[in-house]
Amino acid sequence: MTFSQFMIEVPPWARLALAIAITAGITWTMVRLLHGRIMNLAHLEPEDADTVRAEPDAADAPQAAPPRTSDLAGRVLGITGVGFVFLLAFALGNFWSNNQALRQAVQDEASNLGRATAAARVLPPTQGGPLVTALADYGSSVADVEWPLLQQADTQGALVAHEAAADRVVAAVAAADTAGASNDYSWDSLTSALNDMFAAGTERITQAPTSQAPAMLALIVILGLSNLALTAAFQPAALGPNLFLMATMATITAIMLFVVIEAANPFVGGGAVEVPKFMTQL
Repeated sequence: MTFSQFMIEVPPWARLALAIAITAGITWTMVRLLHGRIMNLAHLEPEDADTVRAEPDAADAPQAAPPRTSDLAGRVLGITGVGFVFLLAFALGNFWSNNQALRQAVQDEASNLGRATAAARVLPPTQGGPLVTALADYGSSVADVEWPLLQQADTQGALVAHEAAADRVVAAVAAADTAGASNDYSWDSLTSALNDMFAAGTERITQAPTSQAPAMLALIVILGLSNLALTAAFQPAALGPNLFLMATMATITAIMLFVVIEAANPFVGGGAVEVPKFMTQL
């Protein structure tokens, strides 16, 4: 099963439960198994440092103990935490904008397809019939060909299919024009709707994730999991509170990662935009 199939076939609640179970489960297990070593690293480090002596020609006094490793880990945690939150917010902002632009483009495309179809049906059957058929094929292409490609983030394939469907409509328009349809009162409304429909269709396709999106998501996931792992390893606590707090942190991290991954492609996921039913009912 590919990632896109997983996002389509598995319900959102199941994906969220799986993300929490894996992240929190692994974190809880590792803290439980390695708690003793983590505590030893935190508490024995200063004692070991106290036994370090100066060179023989120096004063016979112990060297100053270095700071705990957890102090340095805190600085690293600050970098990973800020980077994780910043990139998460930046990505979510972009993905949200894409989702809203997609919804508007789909609405405009469907609306103009309806306008064009209504105008074509006003024409005499010999002129408007082939055009109505071409418009129906355009709607079927959007639903059956372009949408699955966009779910796979294949914008190039979707653009090729979109251009092919648009060419068939343009050919039908040219044939109707040759037959004298341009003299009908509905012709201007028809051509205007078609121009807007083609533009909205292209805008729809451009809202699919770019080739940089997987790299951005991978970086966010790495930062989030690194922040979780460093906290577990260098911010120790008593076993009971440690297990509870790290499981809580892992759950929150899993939810944040789940949200950004779900929003990455507006054609799949819990908040995916669906094909307007009108396009498949012409």
